Amino acid sequence: MYNTRTGTGSGSLKLDSKFTAARYLLLHGSLGQRFVKMDTSGPRIMSRHDLINKKYPEIPRGEYYVVFKLEIKNTEPEFENMKWRIADITSHVGHQRAVPDTILLSDLMMYRIKE
Repeated sequence: MYNTRTGTGSGSLKLDSKFTAARYLLLHGSLGQRFVKMDTSGPRIMSRHDLINKKYPEIPRGEYYVVFKLEIKNTEPEFENMKWRIADITSHVGHQRAVPDTILLSDLMMYRIKE
C-alpha cells in the first residue's frame, strides 16, 4: 500500500487525472530506488482512522489520504534492476521531495541510468 496526504491543508496533494491514472510508482530515498506496479482499480480515499484500523505501521498525521494498492509481485521483471537520475526528474527539494510527481513512463525512461 502506498499513500499520500490529501485534503485542504498544507502538504496535501492536488489530484489530477495523470496522478489518479498512474500505473507505476518509483519509490526513492535513503534505502535506494524501487519501481513497482500499482493495482489498476486506481486509488481510494481513506481517513486517518481507516489507516489506523488497517494496522498501518506509523501513526498517520493527516486526516485523509489517497491510497494505492501495490502489485509488487506483478511488476515486470525488466524494471527490477533499473535506476533513474531522480534529481533530473523532479524540481522538488528538501521536504517537498515527499510530494509525488507524475511523469509518463516513456519520459521516465529518458532518465534511466544505463549500466
